[in-house]
Amino acid sequence: PASPEDLAKRPQLTVADIEAAPEEAHATKVEAPLPCLYHALPTHKIDYVYHYFGLDDLAFEDLPYVGVLSALLGNLDTASRSAAELDTLVEKNLGNLDFFSETYAADDDLDDARPYLVVGTSALSERIDSAATIPSEVWSSTQFSDTDRMLALLTQKRIALSQYFVGSGHAAAMKRLTAHYAKSAVVAEALGGIDFYFFLKDLLANWDARKDDLRARLDDLSRRIFTSDHVLVSFTGSREDLEAFWKSAGALGLKSFQGQRRSLQVPEPVADDEAFVIPSNVSYVAEGAGARPKVASVGTWQVAARALSFDYLWNEVRVKGGAYGTGFRHTVSQLDQFWSYRDPNVDATLDRYEAAESYLRGWNPSPTELDGYVVSVVAAHDAPAKSRAIARRQDGEHFIGRPATWRADVRDQELAVSAEDVRGAAASLAGLHDSRSLVVFGPREAIEASGTKFLVRDMMDSE
Repeated sequence: PASPEDLAKRPQLTVADIEAAPEEAHATKVEAPLPCLYHALPTHKIDYVYHYFGLDDLAFEDLPYVGVLSALLGNLDTASRSAAELDTLVEKNLGNLDFFSETYAADDDLDDARPYLVVGTSALSERIDSAATIPSEVWSSTQFSDTDRMLALLTQKRIALSQYFVGSGHAAAMKRLTAHYAKSAVVAEALGGIDFYFFLKDLLANWDARKDDLRARLDDLSRRIFTSDHVLVSFTGSREDLEAFWKSAGALGLKSFQGQRRSLQVPEPVADDEAFVIPSNVSYVAEGAGARPKVASVGTWQVAARALSFDYLWNEVRVKGGAYGTGFRHTVSQLDQFWSYRDPNVDATLDRYEAAESYLRGWNPSPTELDGYVVSVVAAHDAPAKSRAIARRQDGEHFIGRPATWRADVRDQELAVSAEDVRGAAASLAGLHDSRSLVVFGPREAIEASGTKFLVRDMMDSE
């Protein structure tokens, strides 16, 4: 292997070395019994099918029950099979069968929120008929009568969430921080985040009194959600398999909902300083602010975020502060957000976040350093992805409403970034202390020692 000295002598890639972006096939709408988005991507004879069921016709109070429904579907008896038989059928014929929720919003609208219950599956080409029939059997005929099994499944879900908050508190904190400003994140919290976790704990604590009502609610939700009114099917595979899928699927047994419709009304976000007590010796510290006026392009922010994360924050929060990890992101909706991972500090880390503006305003890299940042950002942009991941990204871009050229435009912005552009982005971080909101996961001692007056909630299972 080459020595460090030899590596240092090798020429560094520059912006001039970067070639044109690799071409990517775009999704197309095809004629089918139901709205269908088709991805003509190479899949080595594995087909990927995602069914997106819109939740616009639900009340906001229904959303936690959608989270419960997602956790149960595929794990209970159906009208014609036991849970064990269903599990064997799925294992034999499908690569996976998953039920989960996602929420989309336009890039420039924090009040936008479009949630979906997603049913995802995959199958070998020769078993495409199973991908067309098994999911619909589950969503149309699951029986919610075995409340003992439901209790066990939901208890496992609660435990998994509690472990997630302890092990990945930075990710949970960033989602919660976004919910301080964006309605789409408020919805996501109700479907599967912190709000859902507390809903689930209360449901389990009062199981005997609530289980019968739960069964009725889940039956009603299934009838409301799994309809032909608000569904999009995404298919990735060969054209022959697409035709075979629809030949077996028909309309997936879906019909229009005939009952009384509701309208999803999302509460206004509230930007409190929140702290969540977890059984840990370290903290996860997130800080951000509401949307600021746009001062830089998406591509500029990609470079600025990398400089902040791997230079300033790495040295200040990780090396000096002792955190295991740290980072910054600027969202396309103009939200600035900092996070730390397994951090021994709270207030000292917040001080370092708030000094980031000064660092960025004075950023003055050499031409070689700037090229290094830009090349690494474009390399991440161009990183190879599996067809399934590309299709899922394109599905999201479809729901968000991004033009087909969006990624290419961002790549062009990245390639054109100057040091002056990055310094100009610092204006977005001005006055962070006066407009901030915070989310911290950590031990009670660290939270109480902070100079911030937090709204504190205990995540402990004993609650």
